[in-house]
Amino acid sequence: MTEGEVRMSVVLGNCSLEVSGSEDFVREQVQWFGAIASSRTNSQSDLAVTAHQPVEQTPGIASPPTPMSTILENNPFPRVFRFDPEGIQLLPKKAPGGKTKQIQMRSIAMLYVLAKDIQGTAHADWLQIRSLCETYGCLDASNFGHMLADPSTFVLSGKGNARVVSLTHPGREEAERLAAELNSVGQDTPQAITTPSSEK
Repeated sequence: MTEGEVRMSVVLGNCSLEVSGSEDFVREQVQWFGAIASSRTNSQSDLAVTAHQPVEQTPGIASPPTPMSTILENNPFPRVFRFDPEGIQLLPKKAPGGKTKQIQMRSIAMLYVLAKDIQGTAHADWLQIRSLCETYGCLDASNFGHMLADPSTFVLSGKGNARVVSLTHPGREEAERLAAELNSVGQDTPQAITTPSSEK
C-alpha cells in the first residue's frame, strides 16, 4: 500500500467513474468527470461520491467515458451496430451465432454488451438483453439466466431484474471476433433493432 494513494467512485445517473491513484490525480479525474457529467445533465442532485479509501497500487486506471461524437465517427463495426443519441441499433437481420436459442441468446448478449462498452458504459441492463432476445425470436426464458451466469463470458452484478451484465476479458475478445465476422459479411438490408441509450 502506497501512502497518499486513494480510490474514489463517483456516480451520476447512469454514468460512473472509479479511479485510484495519488490524491491530486484522483481530484483531477473527479473534476474532469464532474465537468463531463454536468454537461450531460443540468442537475448534479444525484451525484454520489464514496469516501476515499486507501488502496494498494493498481496497475490500471479507469478510462474516461467516450464522447458520443467520437463513437459515431469511429464505430469499429458499422454493419453490426449503429450508435445515435437515441440508443444502440443492432443491425443483424436475425440472431447470429448458430441454430440453437442458447447460442443465439449468448451472441445477442455479447454483441449488445460490447456495443454498450464501445459507447462508454461497461455494462448492460439484464432486462434490455432479455428484450432484445425476445425481439430476435431467440429468447429461451427458462435458460436465459443460466446463459448469462457463464463466468467465462459474463459478469453479473445486482439482484433480480436490476441486474447488469458486463463482459469478462475473454468474453469481450469473443464478442469482438463475432462482431468482426458479422461486419465483414455485412447485411444488405439490416433490421435495425433500437435499444434506449439510457438504462433505468
